[in-house]
Amino acid sequence: ASDARTAEAEATDLGAEVKDDKACSATVKAAVGDAARKTTEERQIAEAAKCAAMSASARQEAQKAAAEAAAAGCSAEHATSCATVAGDAEETIEEALKQIQEILSNLRTDRKVTNETKVAIAKYAQPIIEDRHVAEAAKLEAQACAARAIVEEMCRAGELEGVDEALREFTTYLHEASELKDLVDADSTLSADTKRVVAAAAAAVLREKLTAEAARCAALAEAAKVRAEHAAASDNHDAAEAAAADA
Repeated sequence: ASDARTAEAEATDLGAEVKDDKACSATVKAAVGDAARKTTEERQIAEAAKCAAMSASARQEAQKAAAEAAAAGCSAEHATSCATVAGDAEETIEEALKQIQEILSNLRTDRKVTNETKVAIAKYAQPIIEDRHVAEAAKLEAQACAARAIVEEMCRAGELEGVDEALREFTTYLHEASELKDLVDADSTLSADTKRVVAAAAAAVLREKLTAEAARCAALAEAAKVRAEHAAASDNHDAAEAAAADA
């Protein structure tokens, strides 16, 4: 895209030079003008291709981050970092989409641009839209993995007081994942692959929530068992019964 911008600038300068040169024939001037316009169209296509490449790269980063966050043994700290990476990737795709939409908006009012160029540029927009949905799904999955890892680490450390608050994070993730899935399912312009990926991410968010809740239950039961054992050791029937009820 940078090379295309340079070529366009040179062609524009050449066009201005030829236009002011009385020694040049009308035929030469027309040819140079046509070439300059063609260079501008090629630059616009290159800009659109750049947006698509930027988007695809960011989508891959988001998916990689989600996979790392979901990997067995991933710490809460690393999973949280992965969620941040996925979120940044989503923002990059949003910027790519904004840029290509601006290009398309400018083309609608430019009668000098050929339909062939408009079609060539428009074809790059749809993949970016799909990338945005996939990246958002990856971000939500990574965030859910991070929340689950946090709950698990709190449970292992016996820090049960803050577990319920940590679990409340899933309310937002589940809501956003469900909304995204409904939006994608209702959009006939999106590919089956994008719909499958988003549905899988929504299912993963729910799975992470259930896993976190199971960790909480296991930790509470373990704590209750310890209390019951201590109560039994001191022949405290009521305390043992209360601990058994908690378990």
